[in-house]
Amino acid sequence: MDYDIKVSDKELSIMQDLYNYRVMTTEQIRKRHFNNSGTYVNKVLWKMRNKGYVKSNILKNSRKNKKGYAYHRLTETGVECLVKHDTSVEVQSNIYVKPKQVPYLLMTNDLVVDLTNTEWEIWDSRKVKEEYNLDQRMNIQGLLISPDKKRYGLYVMSNRSSLKTIGKIQSEIKANADLLLHDYIIVTQGLDSYKEFISRAVETIQNNGQKKEPLLTGHAIKLYPYKPFITKASVYNSEIDWIKKICKHYGYELKSTAIPEGERQSFPFIVEVQGKEYYLVDLTDSDLQKYNDIEVYCNSQASRHWEKRDIIAVAFSIPTKTNQRIDELHGVNFKTITNAELRDICSLSA
Repeated sequence: MDYDIKVSDKELSIMQDLYNYRVMTTEQIRKRHFNNSGTYVNKVLWKMRNKGYVKSNILKNSRKNKKGYAYHRLTETGVECLVKHDTSVEVQSNIYVKPKQVPYLLMTNDLVVDLTNTEWEIWDSRKVKEEYNLDQRMNIQGLLISPDKKRYGLYVMSNRSSLKTIGKIQSEIKANADLLLHDYIIVTQGLDSYKEFISRAVETIQNNGQKKEPLLTGHAIKLYPYKPFITKASVYNSEIDWIKKICKHYGYELKSTAIPEGERQSFPFIVEVQGKEYYLVDLTDSDLQKYNDIEVYCNSQASRHWEKRDIIAVAFSIPTKTNQRIDELHGVNFKTITNAELRDICSLSA
């Protein structure tokens, strides 16, 4: 390798990204390094291929009836170039990606790109597996750390993930939620996988007639379609700030943001509406545990005896089994919001 070949700062920064994230599409690189504009990215990538720093491929079946998206990975020559230019390559190790892993890594890296200008942090799957001593064969794609420093194991799913993939993710969550990594966020590229994941998570009878335990761990299991997650994450500073935005949108007065020690209070957020107090439960994260908590509260005669508050539950206007069940509960004022309303809420100051 002739290291006298001039390497630009732009090329080095792209190679560093490819080292950290292993594979990236042309669009992801354009967003990260070219302000999401122009075609100059193609010329730079062409030069980098000619120098032997990157290798490019086409992701099969990634665009219906069209040529698939191009994606790029770092070569060993590229790694050597980073070392030669005193760029750290110690954080991650194996840069090889099996072909079947590529679509999931690219979906995860969409999140990396779209969360760049937010306060969310995202870890690569290699780092989270090492940090939490997880099985290398697990499907987990990484770790999300919210602006208020809550940690969530991250899974991503395509629009039509197979039942086998959904089942494996749910099995992994059940197996690991009681260990070091308790809470999880699943982001789906479309509504089919979103609704199917929820359906399988809450079902209690399998196809063979056998009883099945629902996916409940006592910890958060949050589910989002991709675009609503990015819309919300772009303004999310803390859960309390998010609740304040919801209250401002609906004209509620926020009375409580935490359960006082020793108090008989089932949910942390209490709002006042026209002189009456309600529990406010945010279900825009489709948290399976919160859905269950609402059902338990409404069906418990004991709690209803000493807690007179009804519930206002706010969820996305997506027809799911969980939304249908909550909507049918006595004592729940169920509100749904559209994508347009979500954007309106996000535009409000907390």
